[in-house]
Amino acid sequence: MSSMDATGPVIFCHPGDDGAGGVMQLLLDALPLGALLTDGSGKIIMLNQQAERFLGWPAAKLIGQPAHEWFECYLEELAAEPENCPISRTLQGENLASPGRMRLHCRGSVAKPVEYHCSRYPTGSGVGVILAFNDITRELAVEKDLRGLASIAEACPLAIVELNEDANLIHANPAMMRLMDRFGFGAGLHAAVLPENIAALTADCLARQSEIGAIEVTFGDHCYEWKLVPVAGERVVRGYGVDLTARKRTELALARSTIEAESASRAKSEILANVSRQLRTPLNDVIGMAALLIDSELTEDQRGCAESIQTCAASLVGVVEELLTTDDQTGGDRTPSHRSSALTSACEK
Repeated sequence: MSSMDATGPVIFCHPGDDGAGGVMQLLLDALPLGALLTDGSGKIIMLNQQAERFLGWPAAKLIGQPAHEWFECYLEELAAEPENCPISRTLQGENLASPGRMRLHCRGSVAKPVEYHCSRYPTGSGVGVILAFNDITRELAVEKDLRGLASIAEACPLAIVELNEDANLIHANPAMMRLMDRFGFGAGLHAAVLPENIAALTADCLARQSEIGAIEVTFGDHCYEWKLVPVAGERVVRGYGVDLTARKRTELALARSTIEAESASRAKSEILANVSRQLRTPLNDVIGMAALLIDSELTEDQRGCAESIQTCAASLVGVVEELLTTDDQTGGDRTPSHRSSALTSACEK
């Protein structure tokens, strides 16, 4: 093993092969990713500066150490057993799929995710392994975010669909797939639940680069409202469908209730008007006859009775008129009035 002075890069090479080791070290340091070289027993004989920075240990600490014992590396989704170490498997002659993913245990007991390539490589003492790896922490975070964003659309109760510039289907979320299974396809092989003129609407949306909303589609007794939005930087339109069926049914039921209430109110008013006419005619006759009777020769008692008849009849006419007026004003919510009391008092006399 040899090295440069403290001001330059440290170069490690296999004993007995200083020249080739120096060249190999330079090649490793030129790589844009971490890399290390092991001998046939899996011990580290060389690593580059990127690997030092990533792992957190200096090369002098790692040279001569068993790679697996230090890094605890295992093939992804396999048990944490020594035989599942990619270095061990490669040394045993297995050709691992590249690139692969695993975690390397670094200084501070931190397991960092990497994407790696592992292959056999001749060394001064036989065949060893070169392991090249790249930190994918950021990539995994981005993938997680993308999966999270995708899951929003997948779990969304709204129907979401993506159409190309010819209005052909590119993507549909589960809610949209259920609608297509339920209602099938219409003219032009477009989903039947989409607007009939979806091709023209898609072209218009892309041409104007602005959203088109409040597009109602009625399919049987179901109603949906669509909004079309152009996807920035792409010739794609994304559509969002809202199920208005329940709201439309509620509105329809409310309208029917209103019509029925108005019809009942009109019927009641007509009944009261008819009753009023049927009551007022004989009451007016009673009033008239009482007046004639009062003008005739009567004893005092008879005159008093005739006047009571006349007063009661007039009060009854007033009650009928008041019922009609109150019904018109309050829609049937009536309360007793002073006229009813006057009528009772007059009749008692």
